[in-house]
This record gives sequence, structure tokens and C-alpha cells, in this order.
Amino acid sequence: MAAVRREMPELALDRRDEEIADLGTQACTSSTTTLTSFGVSAAQARRLREVARTDLCPS
Repeated sequence: MAAVRREMPELALDRRDEEIADLGTQACTSSTTTLTSFGVSAAQARRLREVARTDLCPS
């Protein structure tokens, strides 16, 4: 969560911690298209997946 807030503050704005955690989990397992259904742009989804792979996804 902290990584998303730090790296993508525009995405974290007005989202609760639980919502950010859900996005992070989805980013680890989903495609960019799936993430856009959460109101995330395609560019944000790509960046979120990068952040998630680095800081959130299990190895």
C-alpha cells in the first residue's frame, strides 16, 4: 500500500487503504484490461503492475 501511495499518489487519492490493497492484489494477478474495470487508466494499470511486482506481489 505504501508503495502505491508513494509511487502513484494520483491513483491513491480518495481511495481507502482497503481499496488500494485490493488494487495491489489485482495488479499481481490480473491483466491491464481487468484493472481498468476498477477505474484505472491503461497507463496507470501498467505502472501499478510494475509497482506491485516490485513491492507487493509474492515472489
